This record gives sequence, C-alpha cells and structure tokens, in this order.
Amino acid sequence: MKILVIEDEKNIRENILEILEIKGHEIQVACDGREGLVAYETFKPEFILCDIMMPHMDGYTFVKTIRSAPITSKVPVVFISAKAEREEYEKAIAIGASDFLTKPFSFDELFEVINKFNK
Repeated sequence: MKILVIEDEKNIRENILEILEIKGHEIQVACDGREGLVAYETFKPEFILCDIMMPHMDGYTFVKTIRSAPITSKVPVVFISAKAEREEYEKAIAIGASDFLTKPFSFDELFEVINKFNK
C-alpha cells in the first residue's frame, strides 16, 4: 500500500516510516501540510497518516484541501495527535478524516487502522 505520512516530529515520523517499510508498504513522508500537498500530488497515496498540529499548514487545513477535489475525496486519512479530547475526534471526523489515533499509539493500533482501510 502507498502511504503518505505527514508528521512534524522527526522521531515519530522516522519510527512510522521504518516500521511501515518493514511491513512492505511504500512510504512517502512530509514534515507539514504544505509538504504533504506536494507529496500527495507526486506520490498519489492510497492512505494518509496526518498529524494535526504542525507548522505552515495544520492537518485540518490539509484534509479540507484534499477533500475539496473529487479525485482526492475518497483517500482514507487518519489523524494522529496527542490531543485526546472528544472534541478533537469529532472535529476531525466532521472535516473529513476517516479515523483518529491518539499519540502515543502502539504499532498494533497503527496496523489495525491501516488494515481497516486496506482493500
């Protein structure tokens, strides 16, 4: 599966990249939403993991942007965030996120959410 990981924290981004590559996924990474938009256009992912709080463009703006085009409206986007409040989850789903993982999350939780959308 082609997965785009948008995460500003280097250690988290590298850990996700490493474990997903070991599982055989093709991965592209970006450090913020603006880089994520460029990576989306060139990489054409089948699945996106996206942090919410990032510099330059946050995850909410990224999702709103890709959801505005019919061709990108169906790509699953799972937010990853340290914010665990119910309001954050509800906002994420309302703007078009497919699911939500709260940091820190286990690799089992990550694989479970990816497999849920891996058709």
